[in-house]
This record gives sequence, C-alpha cells and structure tokens, in this order.
Amino acid sequence: MTSEPPNVLLTSRRGEEKYLLDDLENLGEFKTSEFRDVVIGWVEDKGSFLSELNSGTFPSMARVVPIEKTLEWSEESFEEDLSGAIRPYADRIETGESFKISFTRRGLQDRISSQEVEKRMGSAVCEELEREGKEPEVDLEDPDKTIVIESLGKLFLFGFLTREMEKEYYSLDFL
Repeated sequence: MTSEPPNVLLTSRRGEEKYLLDDLENLGEFKTSEFRDVVIGWVEDKGSFLSELNSGTFPSMARVVPIEKTLEWSEESFEEDLSGAIRPYADRIETGESFKISFTRRGLQDRISSQEVEKRMGSAVCEELEREGKEPEVDLEDPDKTIVIESLGKLFLFGFLTREMEKEYYSLDFL
C-alpha cells in the first residue's frame, strides 16, 4: 500500500470484508484493519471514487467515510490534539448552518468515551464558531455539516460531510 495516510475508511457488512476488498480491487489501494469489517484505503480522487461506488454494485459495503486527516493517539495530549484537529472545521460551517460530531470508537474502550468525545469536540467547535462571530447550531438528526471522527485503536481519522454530499452519495447515508 502507498505510504500516504488512508483517505477513505469503509465498513463491510458483517463478515464480508474479504468480498468488499475484492470489489474494491481496481479502485485504489485497500487493506483490512485490525478491526473486523473495517477496510482502510487510499484512492487517487475521492469524488470519483464516491461516484464509482454510487454507480456500481457493492453489496458487501455498509458505508464509506472520506478521510481528510489523521492523528495518532497520545494519552498526554489527547484532548488538546483532538481539539486542534477539529477546530479548523468550524471555518467550513457558515452562519445559520447546523453541525454535529459523529465519533465511532474502535479500541481504547477503557480510555475514552464516545459520547464524551462528541460532547467535548462539539463544545470546541461551538467555541471556535463563537470566536469567528457565528452562532453555533447543533443538530443531531439532520445537520448541514457533519464532522466525522473514526478511531482505529490509536489512529484517529477525520472527515467532513455536507448534507449535499450525503444526498449525492448513497454510501454516506449512514450518519
């Protein structure tokens, strides 16, 4: 696999990650993760990749998350590092738009709480929006923007989805 960090994360239907890897073979570079039914990969163009997923049949795929950046876990500076990675996304939330944080934790069960991370990172984004003179609006059901955090053990992956992206690409419709 390329030395680039992963820029897509996919989950397969239960027990079907091998079939998903077969289906994705010509679309980029993919490999299994240490977590069941989770595949990470690198594609040349995420927009084209998502369009290809929409146009094809991928019965083994449950969902896909386009990844923009990654972060390695550091117990000493975890919250500060995570907050630093999350805050720039506030620039992409316009006045009057709602947002939510979606965090899926795999591993580190004894160290972090999914709900606590979502709450604290939501607060960090709200603080940043207020600093920018925008009034934050959280909508957990139908947000305009979703900041996605996926953890694979000590690797944290970040993505940013708009309502338009979720409508355009059915495979993002999980949030």
